[in-house]
Amino acid sequence: MLRRDVPIRFLAGRRHVGDDPLWPQFGCAGLRLVRLSARLPYTYKAPVGQIGLSSRLWQIEQAEFALADRTSSEIMASQEAKTRNAGHGG
Repeated sequence: MLRRDVPIRFLAGRRHVGDDPLWPQFGCAGLRLVRLSARLPYTYKAPVGQIGLSSRLWQIEQAEFALADRTSSEIMASQEAKTRNAGHGG
């Protein structure tokens, strides 16, 4: 669950990606994270079905790969910027 006032949100157009990429962003932004031991969701249907997101597993996989590629590119760019700034006394 997220508070409404949290500034970090899902990426637009990334409907098929889970919430896993959000948690490291929260931690890096200095936001407080709390892990609950209680199980919150419950489903009354089969885990994979004919409709809904589970029927689009290939799109979900593609979205996960695209996000991983984007994330690694952002990390590399951030590291390069830090290196450049360190060389200029920044």
